Amino acid sequence: MDSSTSKLLTKKYIQYYSILREEVKRQTGNYPKEYREDIDKKGIEEFFNNFQEDDKTIKEIAIELLSKLISLQALPNLNHRTTIVFTRVYLLSNDVYLHEYDDQKWNYNRFSEESKHAILSERSLLKQIRNVDKKDKEWFMENCLGEHLAMTREYFDKLIQSGNPVEIPRNCLKAAFSNGDSP
Repeated sequence: MDSSTSKLLTKKYIQYYSILREEVKRQTGNYPKEYREDIDKKGIEEFFNNFQEDDKTIKEIAIELLSKLISLQALPNLNHRTTIVFTRVYLLSNDVYLHEYDDQKWNYNRFSEESKHAILSERSLLKQIRNVDKKDKEWFMENCLGEHLAMTREYFDKLIQSGNPVEIPRNCLKAAFSNGDSP
């Protein structure tokens, strides 16, 4: 993906995080607890720089966005919610709809909890293998991400509304987020 597109997508992703953060404060009176000091803007931009849309279906793009952006854990908090909103905007630009949260609360919450558990397990194991060689670490990371991707694929099928055209993308990521400056 070209640099200007990855910068645009990074900006939108961070805007959605900021909006969600303010909404949590509005609803609870407090900002969500932060698990890291800052936003890993460079990591998000690098993710989009390396993201390949070519020959992927809407479904494949959405699942990869969900799994890999969540696994990146680039935000101080709200990684799951921000990524779901971001992915939903992409899907809506292609006339694809996810079930509303209230209609599928159990599946959304279950996905979030299982995803968090997988990421924590992955990070815990990574700490234990810091001294292994680079090749083994790369194999480990690829397999952990593969498990998270498979889990995301399973839940995506439960969250997508039936009858949606998920096989052929009509709008690429850039087109989905280029409409105006507001999220």
